[in-house]
Amino acid sequence: MDIGWKVVDLGALAVAGLLSDNIVKIGWKLATGSNPPKDDDLEVGIAELLVFTVLSGVLLTFTKRFTVKTASKWYGKKHPAPTEV
Repeated sequence: MDIGWKVVDLGALAVAGLLSDNIVKIGWKLATGSNPPKDDDLEVGIAELLVFTVLSGVLLTFTKRFTVKTASKWYGKKHPAPTEV
């Protein structure tokens, strides 16, 4: 178990979450002119909520993949894999 990688991975996931959240908020505001739907907003239509959910999920998945892959490359340079003897 590599504790160092777990810490780096956790940091990458946190960055992915924050980054995708900000991109979705800004993108939604630019595209619709209104603020993104909130959990407690009962006035939001089902179609709008569904589109927002799908876009958020897709963006989070891509952002997570990119940040973890980048962190993996960075971490691999710092800690090369052991050679077989």
